Amino acid sequence: VDIRKVVNNCGFLAGSASGNIALSNIDVSGSIDAKGNGIGGLIGTANEANITLTDCQYATKVEGSQRVGGLIGQANNATLKFTGVSTSNDFYAYAHDSYVGGLIGEAKQTACQIDSVALSYTITDEDGDVRIIKSEGDYAGGLIGYHSGNNQAASSFSRINVNCPIYAQEDYVGGLIGYNSDNKTTSFTTCTFSSLLEGHYSYVGGLVGRAEGAISMESCRTAKVGGGAATIKGSSYVGGFFGYLKGKLSLTAPNEMYLGIKGRGSCVGGIAGKLELFGTLYMKDFQLDANVEVTGSSELGSVAGAMISGYLQGEESLWSQSPWDGGKLADPTSFTPQITARIGLDDGSSTNAGGLVGYAENCSLKYLCAQATVRGKRAGGLVGQATLSTISHCVNRSSVDTGSDYKTAELVGGLIAEALDCDANNLINYIDLPSADTTGGVIGRFKHTPDDPNKREVAYCANKGAVKGNRLIGGIVGYAESNGRKEILHCGNYGTITGENQSGSESDHSGIGGIAGAVDANTTLKGCANHGDLSNKGG
Repeated sequence: VDIRKVVNNCGFLAGSASGNIALSNIDVSGSIDAKGNGIGGLIGTANEANITLTDCQYATKVEGSQRVGGLIGQANNATLKFTGVSTSNDFYAYAHDSYVGGLIGEAKQTACQIDSVALSYTITDEDGDVRIIKSEGDYAGGLIGYHSGNNQAASSFSRINVNCPIYAQEDYVGGLIGYNSDNKTTSFTTCTFSSLLEGHYSYVGGLVGRAEGAISMESCRTAKVGGGAATIKGSSYVGGFFGYLKGKLSLTAPNEMYLGIKGRGSCVGGIAGKLELFGTLYMKDFQLDANVEVTGSSELGSVAGAMISGYLQGEESLWSQSPWDGGKLADPTSFTPQITARIGLDDGSSTNAGGLVGYAENCSLKYLCAQATVRGKRAGGLVGQATLSTISHCVNRSSVDTGSDYKTAELVGGLIAEALDCDANNLINYIDLPSADTTGGVIGRFKHTPDDPNKREVAYCANKGAVKGNRLIGGIVGYAESNGRKEILHCGNYGTITGENQSGSESDHSGIGGIAGAVDANTTLKGCANHGDLSNKGG
């Protein structure tokens, strides 16, 4: 069946529907080429409807202006219960404007319980330009383009497999949902996205492009199937599972990430581009493949590009026995890394790149060990930049690469490139660090502003890696900056410290130290020791 030249509210079963509707054993195929809104393979628009759909196979080609879905164009104040829905290579959904989904274009104030769905359109590297679910504007999702919940019931998605390429010309693109907002917890159980996902601009995520409200996840994954062109691409707020999530995130293992994440802008991360008010995230509940690569211009991390107001925690057993053995550091192999991904652009131009988190604000990070490859001109083995945060009991085994020209590199820290109004304790770096303008074995720049009334400290930290730098180079801290009260306590350096300024000018070489390269006023050093050699190749 082919339908053409219609305007609004068109579907093979009904243009519009309301009330209680039960459908089962449905097989629908055909194409709709419309110019209006509310275009669906079964129903165009469902208002105040309670729809139950069981055992449906569809091969619909649906095209319209806005609110276009493989089954329902738009649903308002509805309850949708779908079980056993599948399609094959012979389908697509295309919105010339916005709101498109493999099942539903827009579900507004609607509770969705979606179970056992398989949408498949396999692509290879050769046909990587194919887009099966496509929006020329915003809101594209493998299942739903835009979803907001209602107060009657929570929404849930279980046993979902989306394997078809998805694209939006602007924002909000998700492997399952482009945009999700709900006052109740939205749950995802055994959900997989395994294809190409792309948004030209922002909010692109393997599960949800942008989510506001609590989320629970269990046994979800992004994966490549058959070696095709599968990846997740966008500009800013790009993540393996979420482009941006504001709300509590509860994970139950395993949740696995196998797709690369390529951003052109800021906030790009393996789990999420940005997490905010997310509660406590445990490393044991998710896993990134060692070949996962996270790229972008700034705020990059294997867990999140940016984290605001929450906790990231590993296993306490990481620090079950003291790493200090008779004044010597434990062997680095006694610490098992939780992350081994690759972070940053190849040319080293990324800023605030971290092995785990690019930017952390008002966060606590504890019992963490990374063995990532971090590339950037402002880079840290664990964190690119931390503000008003506490980082403790962490180990760096990540390598840091600032690119070919060390003179363009700004900040490097074994664990944290820059710590602003933060506390850091019980941190160890084992990796040799490349040259930058300011380089610290543990923290590149430790800055405490006078606006912060608290005393800030770096305590019980150690560095064993060789540290090189252009201007400010320290075994623990490259530069303790500003006049706020700050202390460096009971820290030890065991690595060689080398100044590499080639200009020969003493004024350019501001400081080389076993503990700190330079310190400003109101800085106290106490109980620290340097065991490494110091040298200056420059002035």
